Amino acid sequence: MEELIKLCRYYGVEGGDQKNTVACFYEEKWVNNGGSFPTDEYIEFGLEEFNIDDGVPISLKAMLFNRYKISNGYYNNMTEMFKDWYIKFYLGK
Repeated sequence: MEELIKLCRYYGVEGGDQKNTVACFYEEKWVNNGGSFPTDEYIEFGLEEFNIDDGVPISLKAMLFNRYKISNGYYNNMTEMFKDWYIKFYLGK
């Protein structure tokens, strides 16, 4: 579990930026699920290579994408909307 927490940006991170409580909540769910989440949908939407070298496991990105999609409804530009959210709010760039 500690190894999974080390991969998180918000959950369990001492001094971490807790303003992103939504991401923290889903990171906690991901950790408690053993770091697994189905990636089929994430790959189907063409996100397999998105920010591949940012240190965030694809299963965590898949969970964040799935929750983002469910929370925001489905739009034609869903993948671009997620990418913007991920870079601006999850990675904080």
